[in-house]
Amino acid sequence: MATVNEFLVQTKTHNAQVEAKVDRVVAAVDGIGGDVVTLLEKIEKLNNNPGEFNPADQALVDEILADTTRISDKLDGLATVAEELDAKNAPVPPIP
Repeated sequence: MATVNEFLVQTKTHNAQVEAKVDRVVAAVDGIGGDVVTLLEKIEKLNNNPGEFNPADQALVDEILADTTRISDKLDGLATVAEELDAKNAPVPPIP
């Protein structure tokens, strides 16, 4: 059975690990938000391009596809971190 001091150390360590993961999630969400704004701007640019579809338009389509893949990968990473947070169990306090 763990002593109270051991429990406090375990709790501090646990909380620091959870806080670090939450910070990663917050940073990732902020990054994804900016990525989505950029993606929407590129889509709007493509939609508002007058005239025939040309090589520059194709390059923009390729960028859009790459951006969507990158955003999807980031979302998968967020899901992984969320699963890790769900699985993270707090230390069990000692029973007096």
